[in-house]
Amino acid sequence: MITSSEYASLKAIAEEGSINQGARTLGISVYKLRQRTALVEARLGIALIDHVRGRGGVRVTDNLDDLL
Repeated sequence: MITSSEYASLKAIAEEGSINQGARTLGISVYKLRQRTALVEARLGIALIDHVRGRGGVRVTDNLDDLL
């Protein structure tokens, strides 16, 4: 089960294409957004976001597309 705040967090990342921008949109810290994402991934046992090294941001996996 995903809470409404976790869903909003994942949706913000998917829409913005960036954890930094997603956190800014939600008005929370990047650390908190990363924590929420990691907790959901651990709970579901699937990867929702591929972290791209450098300034590439993140890439949303098919699992997150299906979830949203």
